[in-house]
Amino acid sequence: MVLNYPHNPTGYYPEKGVLVELYEELRDRGIYVIDDIVYHSIYFEERPEFIGDCMVDSFSKIFSLPGLRIGVVYMLEGDPKALGRRVYGSAAGASVLSQLVGLRMLESMKPSYLEDLREYYRVKRDVLAKGLKEAGFEFPRPKGAFYILAEHEKIRDSNEFARKLLDPSREICVGVVPAWSFKGKENQFRISFGKLTEKDAEILVQELEKLVQSSS
Repeated sequence: MVLNYPHNPTGYYPEKGVLVELYEELRDRGIYVIDDIVYHSIYFEERPEFIGDCMVDSFSKIFSLPGLRIGVVYMLEGDPKALGRRVYGSAAGASVLSQLVGLRMLESMKPSYLEDLREYYRVKRDVLAKGLKEAGFEFPRPKGAFYILAEHEKIRDSNEFARKLLDPSREICVGVVPAWSFKGKENQFRISFGKLTEKDAEILVQELEKLVQSSS
C-alpha cells in the first residue's frame, strides 16, 4: 500500500496515533507499506507522523526545484542495493548537475530554513483560504503541502471552468487543475499556492469569483 501525506491535493494528514494503528494492522496482514513523504517538511499544525516499511522523499518540494529529480529512499527492511538496481533500471537516473545542485542546497541550508519555509507557505495559505471562503468556495483547510482542493455550488464542470480561466480574451488568466486528475468530484479543482505572492493570491480569488458570478 502506498500512502501520501501531507496529501496532494488536499493538504490533509491524519492525527497522531491513527497512522501507527493503520501500520500495525497492515503489518499484521502482511501488507508492505510505502510512505510518500515528499511534503513532510511543509506542515502548519502539529508535525505529522510517518510510518512505513519504505519511505520515499524528494528534494524538489523543500527546495522548490521541481526539475531537480533528486530523491531519497529510507528502508526499514530489505536490500537497499537491490532497490537501487531496480530504480536504476526503470529511470534515466539523476544527472551529475542535479546531484551537485542538491548537495549545494543541503550545504547552504540555514538552521531556520525549514521553519521559515513553513511560515512562507502558511501566510499564503491563510490569505488564499480567507479569500476563497468569503467568495463562497468550500474546501478542506490544508494542514500541509501547498495546495487547496476547492469547489463551488455554481460550478458544474471543473474542466470547463479551468478552460475559461485560461481564455486568451481574459485580461488576467489563471491556472487551476480539474480534480478528475485526482479522482475528485466534477466540480472540484486544485489550486497550487507554491509560488504565489500574497497579492497573486488575492488576484486569483478575484478572478475565480468573477467567473463563478458570470456563470450564474
